[in-house]
Parts: sequence; C-alpha cells; structure tokens
Amino acid sequence: MLLLAAVVALVALEEGPRIMVNLRGAVLPVVDLGARLGLPPSEPTERHAIIVAQVGRQVIGLLVDAVSDILT
Repeated sequence: MLLLAAVVALVALEEGPRIMVNLRGAVLPVVDLGARLGLPPSEPTERHAIIVAQVGRQVIGLLVDAVSDILT
C-alpha cells in the first residue's frame, strides 16, 4: 500500500503525469486515468488507488477512484 505522504503533486504541468511517487527507490510517474479519459482531474485522497502497470520497459502508475478486483 502506498501512503499519501509519499505522493508529490506537479501542478505546473499542463499535460502528462501530474504526480510522482517514490516506489522502492524508483520515481514512478502517476497518470490520472479519469483525466486522460476526459473526466475532471482528481485530487488524490486516501480513497484513491494507484495501479502500477508495466508496458515494455516503462513502468507507470494509474490513479483510479477504486479497485474492485485484482487479477494476476
């Protein structure tokens, strides 16, 4: 579980990741998935979750409102 205290907001950015998280010593860019889908941007709270995804060699986080199931 990631604690909210480990989240840094980058409010100056217009596009792209607005949040960076320190994940096991690596900087992880976090994209607001709702904002990317055209919804209003979210302000991270304890209720939100970050899904860590790897595509090729790139690892990113996806900020989501909730997670209902975990598949491996």
